[in-house]
Amino acid sequence: MKEFAKMGDRIIPSPQGIDYELNCDHVYEMQYDPYSGEIYLVERDPIKDQVLYFTQDDKKFINCVLNHASRSEKTTGVLLCGLKGSGKTAMAKHIAKKSGMPVLIGNPCIRINRLKEFCAKIHQAVCIIFDEFEKEWDSSEVLTLLDGVQDGCKRLVLMTCNDKKGLSDYLFDRCSRIRYQREFYGVGEDIVNKLVTSVCGKEDNELANFIFSKFKVLSYDNIMSFLDELNHSNDSKEDILRFMNIALKNEK
Repeated sequence: MKEFAKMGDRIIPSPQGIDYELNCDHVYEMQYDPYSGEIYLVERDPIKDQVLYFTQDDKKFINCVLNHASRSEKTTGVLLCGLKGSGKTAMAKHIAKKSGMPVLIGNPCIRINRLKEFCAKIHQAVCIIFDEFEKEWDSSEVLTLLDGVQDGCKRLVLMTCNDKKGLSDYLFDRCSRIRYQREFYGVGEDIVNKLVTSVCGKEDNELANFIFSKFKVLSYDNIMSFLDELNHSNDSKEDILRFMNIALKNEK
């Protein structure tokens, strides 16, 4: 018997209805019916292929995560934390896509105890993404989910957060809960050059140096927004930067 049943657009772990098995590389969003208390899945658009610029350390980190997740039969916890707009979610999606597992998107409307009950019914290997983990969930309540409430259930749990100070101390120095963590401090000069080249269609060292020397926060969000503005304006880069919501290095 298959793990899931499909009733209309709802996919639930139930033996009733039309048998349904989660598809690898597909994305499913967790939903909650407040009247029945039922948790179900709704299929969403697949994770899109996009051009991502990873450093050699990024690539090594990604390979470590994927290699362990592929050989482990238990939960692999991964924490991506640091600067907002720095590529944490993009990396989480990249890892999820490369894992080859069905991807479940966590919903903060679902209480953790109900989420654990739902996950207890899933025996198929899945990847779960909790975006902005420290804002949307009580991390102390997620400990048992990360511990793996069922032996032999493979899960890859990816969490992003801006500030790990908001997370439970019991998550750290416990590889059985979070095996891997990576901090994001902003992109380096080599990535700035690649982003400029990708948007402008050619190398522009002067523009890349301008961004690297002026921007206080070197995030993908800020850089790509600035380059988009520059491509659609006749104003100088200095004038454009004056009107954008981007902090400068010389500002207090």
